[in-house]
Amino acid sequence: GSTNGGTNPPESTTPESTTPESTTTESTTTESADTSNPDNVIPETLSSSKLPNTGGAPLPGALFGLAAVAAGILSVGLMVRRGR
Repeated sequence: GSTNGGTNPPESTTPESTTPESTTTESTTTESADTSNPDNVIPETLSSSKLPNTGGAPLPGALFGLAAVAAGILSVGLMVRRGR
């Protein structure tokens, strides 16, 4: 069982005991490229197939949703008036 109520980890897993003495990191910087020029694209990153248009919700779906909301509001209005 745990004697500290589970609030602290055991002594052997303190951050000081699990952190290496020295760490090395390599820093690289990249310059931003002109993305509007297709000649600046790295050839290996091009897709071999046409990518789908992900520009948002389809217009027919948005129109159907708007029509459904309008129909719901109108039907509620008619039910409220009929109840008077």
